[in-house]
Amino acid sequence: MPSEMGPRVLVVSEDEVRRIALASALRASGHVVEEAASVAVGCDVLRRRRVAAVVADVPGPEAGGLAITRAARRGAPPAGAIILLPARSEQSDYALPTLERDAFACLRHPVTRQHVVSTVAEAIEDYARRAAADRAAARAAARVAPAAAA
Repeated sequence: MPSEMGPRVLVVSEDEVRRIALASALRASGHVVEEAASVAVGCDVLRRRRVAAVVADVPGPEAGGLAITRAARRGAPPAGAIILLPARSEQSDYALPTLERDAFACLRHPVTRQHVVSTVAEAIEDYARRAAADRAAARAAARVAPAAAA
């Protein structure tokens, strides 16, 4: 059983079968996983809890992809958002360039669970690097602040 102190991954999908399958694969890989049945619930989770990565299975860039990516970026450090998109979106993909820029990764179906798990591992490594850099910057600022006051 994974430690509750490990990096948390949020899985967002309205498709219950897909959400459970992704969450199970991530748990089997040792991740602490929280599930959300909608983008709105996922955004609420991101407001309340710190997560290292988000896997969001959305119908298209405009249908939740941008919202969940924005919510993930509000964290400190921001969570890596991995957006799973359909092979073909029924919506226009005008928002896709923004989504690709702001998300850690955009993957198009069909995608294997193993590909998602390995992409989550990369996002968590990136999250850990950014968190360490943030801590180092805070320590450096704390050392400079007393010296400047003297």
